[in-house]
Amino acid sequence: MKYIKLILVICAVGFSGLAFLPAKSEIVDTRSEIHVTKDGKVTVENAKITHLIGTTYFAKPVWGGVSIRLIIKTNENTKIINAYGEKLSLADLKVDDYLRVEGELESSETNFMVIAKEIKNLSIRKKTITFSGRVGGFATSTGNTFFLTTPKDGTVAVNASFAEEFKKGSLSITTSRLNIGDKVTSVSGTMDYPTNTLMAQKIKVYADMNVFKPKNFQGILKEISGNSLPLTMVLEISGKTYTVKVPETAKILNNKRGAAQLGRFVVGDTVRVYGAIQEIDPSVIDGVTVVRNTSI
Repeated sequence: MKYIKLILVICAVGFSGLAFLPAKSEIVDTRSEIHVTKDGKVTVENAKITHLIGTTYFAKPVWGGVSIRLIIKTNENTKIINAYGEKLSLADLKVDDYLRVEGELESSETNFMVIAKEIKNLSIRKKTITFSGRVGGFATSTGNTFFLTTPKDGTVAVNASFAEEFKKGSLSITTSRLNIGDKVTSVSGTMDYPTNTLMAQKIKVYADMNVFKPKNFQGILKEISGNSLPLTMVLEISGKTYTVKVPETAKILNNKRGAAQLGRFVVGDTVRVYGAIQEIDPSVIDGVTVVRNTSI
């Protein structure tokens, strides 16, 4: 390898005095920097891809009005990663992307050519990450995006369009079933920092499962669908309206816990039922085993 000639050319254009340290921010720092060791090890920071031919990439480090042409050769051993160290493929390297390249010089009298050991695509600023917090609102542009208020990372937009798992308690849901203030115990996916959007893969929303356990409910009868089982009735309980599904096996009792006739049930009666709120529809009580009319 003709390293001496290459080093002299580098010194001639004077970029040893034009190198800058990369800024620590989520915005790509486009200022370039090159290091070449005595044994031909190369590190190139912020080289912009100009075009590509097969698995060879042509890039351009720039210092103000000064630039050079860089040829980057890859092979089956070249490691490709994003700005956060997550694995990529050669197909993820595009024209105008900024790269950090580590490798070795290849012999050339006319070109600055590097056989790449590792290529970091600094333009792909996405990271697999997990957040938790509470639902703070919803995007008006899409029904599949909600805003998550996190304890440490501020507000993050969560796109649930392609979530593989989206559950509230044990129930699979969509964004339409979320409420402001709901506790998101975990949401994981790929974070796109330039847009502050998490493309969610798994979302878990807290639900108090005690709410769905069987218990006694008491309310005022508003409607009843018939005089024989099975039937449905509508009860107003603590200011909320519930549809109660009464199966054929339910016991129908009066105030003294004796058998009662459904024909005696009238709107305005106080009725107690033993059943469970549906997780899929919290306005429905089913699994009813006992109906007791305390007004008769």
